[in-house]
Amino acid sequence: MTQASKGLYATRLVDLTFTVMALGSATLLINGGTLSMSGVSGAQANPAAGLYLFAMVTLIAIASCIAHVFDRRGWDDYMGQVVSQSALIGMVTVLLTGPLFDFLIAPNFALRAPDLMIQGMVPIAAFAWSVGYAFLRWKGTNT
Repeated sequence: MTQASKGLYATRLVDLTFTVMALGSATLLINGGTLSMSGVSGAQANPAAGLYLFAMVTLIAIASCIAHVFDRRGWDDYMGQVVSQSALIGMVTVLLTGPLFDFLIAPNFALRAPDLMIQGMVPIAAFAWSVGYAFLRWKGTNT
């Protein structure tokens, strides 16, 4: 591996990247995860729905982290393992958040089901991936 590519995969740079991704995606979830697609209609996001969505994504990501601990053991490349495992946690969180939001939160706030999945999928995945990454960096991958 060349010196330049080693610098790209330095743990501090990856830590900083996931910290920025977590802050940005959390802000998008809380402030805009439930906005209507139509900017012309003047629909406003409900702040309580955004907070509930943020809390639900956080809980699902943490539960996915705990469940994922039992899945993988013994990879050689630590950073590759952390990043790929945390990406899997992000994907599982997206898959579980959509149906739960549609059945538990959307009806209480008169939201249409496609609103979350169209505008909220990227921040949900990014935040859950960041939570997974932070959890695995904190606890390790073989705990």
